[in-house]
Amino acid sequence: MILYTNIALFLLGIISVLGNGFILLVIGRYKKLRADLCNLLISILAIADFGSGLGCLDRGLGELIFVIFDYYEYTKGECLLLGFMSLFSVHMSQLITAVIAFDRLDAVQNPFGYATKSKAKRATTILVLIVAYSLFGMGIAFIGVDLSEHPETCATGSCVLDLYAAYWASFATIVAIFVFYGYLRTTLVLRRKLITVNSSMERRELKRQKAVFKTISLVLLVYGLSWCVPNFLLIIVTVMGNQTGIGLVSSLIAIGTGIHSSCNVFIYALKHKEIGAHMRQFIGKSGPGGVSPAQQPQSQLFRRSTDDNSQRKL
Repeated sequence: MILYTNIALFLLGIISVLGNGFILLVIGRYKKLRADLCNLLISILAIADFGSGLGCLDRGLGELIFVIFDYYEYTKGECLLLGFMSLFSVHMSQLITAVIAFDRLDAVQNPFGYATKSKAKRATTILVLIVAYSLFGMGIAFIGVDLSEHPETCATGSCVLDLYAAYWASFATIVAIFVFYGYLRTTLVLRRKLITVNSSMERRELKRQKAVFKTISLVLLVYGLSWCVPNFLLIIVTVMGNQTGIGLVSSLIAIGTGIHSSCNVFIYALKHKEIGAHMRQFIGKSGPGGVSPAQQPQSQLFRRSTDDNSQRKL
């Protein structure tokens, strides 16, 4: 069971690192993508998921080496070192997911005001604050732990103090409440505005935000299944005081984190119209015959524009 878990972590880590690394490469290359705040926040999520992938690779490969060499005298210090990247990136991933939820709410409540906000400055501030708290959340896991002690299982949950396990469960619950509240509120506001709005320009902008919201909703679904469910189980075993159960659920959370960070790659590639199009353009497969609109000759673009104007006049 441990062997299969570590193989799964290793494979999920590879998918997550390569996939999220590609997303960051695409967003970094195309200025048009960086001009949208939501895309910048998605890039922060990709950084977090890239870190989650590294954490999966670290833990999966490390524990595979333990199994191969029949090494079971690992210490809590060694196991926490294997898990520190996962602790950091999971904090970062959950916080940016909550930020994206309220960013979507802001976008549908005031679409024109949202479009004029300072995007790079806002994204940078969010990144700094999230990284700072994630470092704090990771660092306190080591407080009070006897790093030379031998745990029953080499999982983060088996190595930290009960107080940290309680903090983790509380953190996961609070963030999940904020995330689901943000998306529920966004859904209600979006539906109401699409019915009552009179301005054609505002309606067009709201429809664009609705398309983005559908993609983010898939991310939310994966978040609920791969993160919220395992952490609900963690709350149960923590209340029961079952240390073995905490260790097993901790491994389940690691698998869920890997699934979440890997699935996000496919969601953005297949469902996010703008990011997906630029990903295909990056590898030379966007537009008919592998040619993107930006790569078409100016004469073709001018002819198409002229034809469109003629049709409008008719």
